[in-house]
This record gives sequence, structure tokens and C-alpha cells, in this order.
Amino acid sequence: MSEKVSYEPNLNDDILVVAPHYSASTKSVVYTQTYNDSVQANFTCLETTSFIEHFLYLQGTSIFGSRESARKLYNFTKNIPLYAPLTKQVIHHYPMEAAPDPIYFFTNMYEITELTKKRCKLTLQSLSFIVEASKEQCSKRQQRISHYFMQKLCRHAPAICKP
Repeated sequence: MSEKVSYEPNLNDDILVVAPHYSASTKSVVYTQTYNDSVQANFTCLETTSFIEHFLYLQGTSIFGSRESARKLYNFTKNIPLYAPLTKQVIHHYPMEAAPDPIYFFTNMYEITELTKKRCKLTLQSLSFIVEASKEQCSKRQQRISHYFMQKLCRHAPAICKP
């Protein structure tokens, strides 16, 4: 895994995960997938939520705007996913063990391993993260993201979703 310091959001990057990473000069690590399918760690001084806000701002929306849109269009009431309109990504978060900031996933293609009733390990490619959520909560969130993405796809291309 290669590293970049002082990463700025780029709409052309294939972001996988934004996770807390505290050091003297960084507060988050942004994992991106490269063209040869390896994972690159990119460090930023922004906290995870601030990074997501900036990423969505580049796309003409915000965390609040994205959540309100999902709440009204799809009747979500809690754990509302975010939608990045230009990159067409559905983003969701989990509270992370021993970190005040949440972890954000840009995909639902991760494996869930139950550690305890309220802790799971989420594995995506070579990355693993321990989150404070039950296996059932993680599974429901995965399904919600799939459903939300399909609803967005149907809204933009109705012929695909209708028999």
C-alpha cells in the first residue's frame, strides 16, 4: 500500500473508505483504489466528517442536503446514507471503536465478521476496521445502501428497472 500526505478530495479518485487516523499532522486516512487495483493510503488534516463535507461540497451538495434529500425521497428515518451526485457514490458511516469520528464507506462490498454482540470487523480488500455495530445492523446497512443505489439508478434510468 502506497501513501500520500496532504490529500485533497479528487472526484476522479475511486475512494473506498475514509477512516480516522490521528497523528501530529493528520486526522484521517482516505483509502483509494488505484488503476492496478491496489489500495493507496492518502492522509489529510481534515477529520472524517469534514472531509466528507468538503467532498460533497465539490459536488454541489452537503451532508445536510444529501440526508434531507434521501429522507424525503426514500422515507429513510435513521442511518441515512449520503449520495455524491457527480461520482454517483452512496456513502454511509459507522461509529468506530476508540475514535471520536466515524468511519465512512463508499461501498457496501465488504465482509462482516461478528466479534461481539455490538462489535464487528468490516473487511474490504486488504483493509479491516472494527466498528461499534452488531452484525444485524451492519447487514441492514449494506442492504439499505444497495436499495438506495438501485433507487437512484431507477430514477436516472427508468428503463433499466422496469420489465
